[in-house]
Amino acid sequence: ELGQLYLLERKLPAAESAFQTALKKDENNSEVHTALGVVLASQGRVDAANVHYKRAFQLNPQNVVAANNLAASLSEQQDLDDALGFARDALALAPSNPAIKDTLGWVYYKQGRFDKAYPFLAEASAALPQHPVVRYHHAVALAKIGKQEEALSELKTALSLPGGFPEADRAARMLAANKIEALHLISGSVRLVDDDGDGVGDRLVDGTWDAEMNLGLGLRHTPATFEGER
Repeated sequence: ELGQLYLLERKLPAAESAFQTALKKDENNSEVHTALGVVLASQGRVDAANVHYKRAFQLNPQNVVAANNLAASLSEQQDLDDALGFARDALALAPSNPAIKDTLGWVYYKQGRFDKAYPFLAEASAALPQHPVVRYHHAVALAKIGKQEEALSELKTALSLPGGFPEADRAARMLAANKIEALHLISGSVRLVDDDGDGVGDRLVDGTWDAEMNLGLGLRHTPATFEGER
């Protein structure tokens, strides 16, 4: 209880100490391992957090929080196969939980399985409309299945919600540029660079093209030659 109080107050070192003390008394407490994982993850100590999430789930295969947190954490580390397994385990335990649907959908998205990702992310967004990161996940999934206008609307909503999210800068760039996801190359060549490895292009680099771009007002014919990046 003391550790949870410190965690609520964001006194992370004190919370960590309290949970470590609790584990010395009962090393097999799944809930304490989960809570310690949350504290460590909040401090950026992801590998250590994963150790405790795994131990928590081993001790209690019904611990849906541990399974979901581990899946989300592993997906950020690009360990997508293991992430998928834990996300599926979590969904089997709580099939109506929208946060778990978001986790599973995002793993599928990162695997490039956009048709499988979209239904989960759409359901999560509908159930958690005030969560900006969930709305962002839905937005980029929409873009990947060709629903550009809906994707732009979701991006705007995600950026307007309080709380922020890690990909906010990238979402703002996508919204401002309003084009890379909808580039249709008619002829010529251009190189699309994925800087952050999430399967979505971030930059166009040296090229010559005759193309159409979605500028938010429908496709416009946009021939261009350039050097450098855009």
